[in-house]
Amino acid sequence: MRPRERERELRIATYNVHGAVGIDGQFVPERIGEVLYEIDADIFALQEVPLGGANSPDVLATLQRMTGLNAVAGPTLDTHQRRYGNAVLTRYPVREVRSLDLSFGSREPRGALDADIDCNGELWRVVATHLGLASSERRAQVEQVLQCFDTPTLPVILLGDLNEWFVYGRTLRRLVTHFHRAPALRTFPTRYPVFSLDRIWVHPGERLMRVEVHRTPLAKVASDHYPLIAHIRASDDPRPGSRWASCEAGPFERQDILARTAKGSSKTKPEEPPRGQCGGPFRFCDRPRGVPVVRT
Repeated sequence: MRPRERERELRIATYNVHGAVGIDGQFVPERIGEVLYEIDADIFALQEVPLGGANSPDVLATLQRMTGLNAVAGPTLDTHQRRYGNAVLTRYPVREVRSLDLSFGSREPRGALDADIDCNGELWRVVATHLGLASSERRAQVEQVLQCFDTPTLPVILLGDLNEWFVYGRTLRRLVTHFHRAPALRTFPTRYPVFSLDRIWVHPGERLMRVEVHRTPLAKVASDHYPLIAHIRASDDPRPGSRWASCEAGPFERQDILARTAKGSSKTKPEEPPRGQCGGPFRFCDRPRGVPVVRT
């Protein structure tokens, strides 16, 4: 993207990378990195990312090295043998990071990675998540996520793989009470896209310019999901220096959350904040019309 375009808009993408295993069954993290290069987004939210461990590869480190972006890990499974879950890559500074445990009963661990990102002097709250497979699980997780918002003046992007198979499912109807209805484009499966599992929700809604699915030959084979991209209008009046915290766990300053993975460099892992519940309503009433949809 040209520098002048960077000043006018933010390009945001969500991408379920399927553990870097493509539809051909091959584990090739570099293909995911090449898809990210094609998209050239300012912020990526990634799901199903191997994050390292004694018996697991660190795909996020590979993607960070390939893109040169700042990386934040949000593991939903965190053991000595294996770390796995959500991640954010961004070209902008990450000011604060919070984690929300969305695990439901005995089902697969789930979570949300909640980051404050300084986009050219304007602070955006980016919440990247991957919801569960059962409808009751998703409803509980959405309620938990919505209860965590208590920064109503901060622009927000909620994005990820919501696993909602129906366009008007109860999970999405609940989100519409807080965000304006966002276009639902088909991203899964890449062989023949039928379902709109991946979503991007923005507040304030009038900042959303258009959404599109990134369908290229490489993206078709690299994962079983296509990336979803949102173009968001940059602020005309950014307010530098804004600082917000929303969780009882408190702020978490990013200090080289993921060290550069160039050969010979050392990795530093900062202390993570304790997981905790958040509180406070977050009501969105604006429902802009006429958001363009790019259908591919």
